[in-house]
Amino acid sequence: QMGGSDQWGNIMSGVELTRRNLGASVHALTTPLLVKEDGTKYGKSEKGNIWLDASLTSPYEFYQFFLNSADSQVAKLLRIFSFKTQSEIEQLEAQHAEAPHLRLAQKILAAELTTRVHSDEALQSALKVSELLFSKDADIVARLTANDWQAVATELETFELPATLLETELNAVELLTKHTPFLASASELRREIKANALSINRQKITTHEQIVPKSDLFFEQYLLVEVGKKRKSIILFR
Repeated sequence: QMGGSDQWGNIMSGVELTRRNLGASVHALTTPLLVKEDGTKYGKSEKGNIWLDASLTSPYEFYQFFLNSADSQVAKLLRIFSFKTQSEIEQLEAQHAEAPHLRLAQKILAAELTTRVHSDEALQSALKVSELLFSKDADIVARLTANDWQAVATELETFELPATLLETELNAVELLTKHTPFLASASELRREIKANALSINRQKITTHEQIVPKSDLFFEQYLLVEVGKKRKSIILFR
């Protein structure tokens, strides 16, 4: 029987039960338990756990999980999960120690594991989603592929609307308050416009009379709507 070190008691009970009932000798092996910085284990019973199945933990979430590894943990995680040599890991540790704010060790760990568990294509998509969510580059939206947009739509709050709405001109107020619950009211929308905080596809909305033309949609389906730095949503037309 094999298991984590936290299962030693259960495993030894099985060894003893087998000896008493069958008169047989069996073998037990445990491995050190992998724990997070707060001492909790990496496991399906813990809050904030990750899965290898992409339907349970998306490649983007998987990548972000390891990208956000604590500095105190990343060296251990590299030694456990990476296929890099000891000298490569030690060199990476030295580089990380010189500029920890660059999170080089975490980026390499996250990239290697995402590629191995999912694929290089999934990694590239995760990187694109990360760039969209955290970069200030206004041109990033134009560089996303159809697959990238699909990945983004799975990670962000997404409002799905019928494509028939595109047959007439879409007013920004109606789009964001009537057709979707993105904003609670037209007055809230006007406040966000006044604060220069509202944008569609990284372009600022400057008036409540602004029209959103069909040509603004990426791949004739997607709009990225943002209020400030934190709230981002996708409007998807089908």
